[in-house]
Amino acid sequence: MRKITLGKKSNYEKMEETVFDEETIEEGEDDEIIKELEIDLYNLHTEVQNQPNLLRKHAKIFASKKKRMEQEKTNLKILEFDVAKDIKDNPTDYGLEKGKVTDTILKMAIPSNKRWKKQFKKFLDAQEEHDTWNIVKDATRDRTYNIKSAIELYLSNYFGDVEVQKSKRNRKD
Repeated sequence: MRKITLGKKSNYEKMEETVFDEETIEEGEDDEIIKELEIDLYNLHTEVQNQPNLLRKHAKIFASKKKRMEQEKTNLKILEFDVAKDIKDNPTDYGLEKGKVTDTILKMAIPSNKRWKKQFKKFLDAQEEHDTWNIVKDATRDRTYNIKSAIELYLSNYFGDVEVQKSKRNRKD
């Protein structure tokens, strides 16, 4: 989603207007996710019914985080191009001599740019969210196996009544 504006803007200024739907894991939300991943052993039938929806929900959030991370990565590359062009056009603004800007100097100078640092932080934040939701997605997928294991335990009467039997050695007849 982009706003259309008139006038000349750099590629970075244009991409900065891109709007993202934010779904980050806030402090209280972490507890909600943990609760969603818990398995109610006394209602396994509802857990089986709800599992596909939970997996779809977490997979969709993960996909949006991956998309955002890739967009921030692309934005960073666009900004690097703009900054490199600016350094080549105005080397004295960066404390460099005119005509002596090499690729090595560019690689070293680009990270000193404030706009680049800001965009790099956005990329790192997006990458962290992506990695976090990847773990949540995997945990949700593992939950399917855990539900199946709980059902197997139930069917083998693991949760049934357990009678304590006296050992033959301690029994007096």
